[in-house]
Amino acid sequence: MAIAAGIVPAGTSLNGDKLTTESHLVRLGGAVIFTMPGEVFTNIGVLLKRLLSAYGSPVFLFGLANDELGYILSLADYYLDLYSFERGFSVSSEIGEAMVRSARQMAESMRLGYHGQPRRTGDEL
Repeated sequence: MAIAAGIVPAGTSLNGDKLTTESHLVRLGGAVIFTMPGEVFTNIGVLLKRLLSAYGSPVFLFGLANDELGYILSLADYYLDLYSFERGFSVSSEIGEAMVRSARQMAESMRLGYHGQPRRTGDEL
C-alpha cells in the first residue's frame, strides 16, 4: 500500500516479497559500530552487543541508519499483543533474526579479513 500511495518509492530494493536494505559493520580503533535500518527492541540490541563484543570494545549500535524500516522486533516479541502497535510499523516478523544473522556474517568476515585469512595483528608483522 505504501508503494502504491507513493510513500515508499518502488525500486530495486523490493523484489517480490523480499526487501533489500543496508547495514554496516565498522571497526574504528578497538570500537565496533553496527548500523541498523530501523529501531531495534532491547532484546535484539543486547544480543547484538554480546555478539559483537567478541570483535572489539566498545560496541556502538546506530539505529535508523541507511534506511528507515520501522521497528525491528524479535520473532518472540512480534506476535505478542503487548507490541501490536509496533508490529504495525514493522516490515516483517523475520527482520530481527535476519539482521542478527547478517551482523554475525559481517563480524565473521571482519575477523577473517578480505581473502578469508585470519587478520594479522601488529605483533605478527
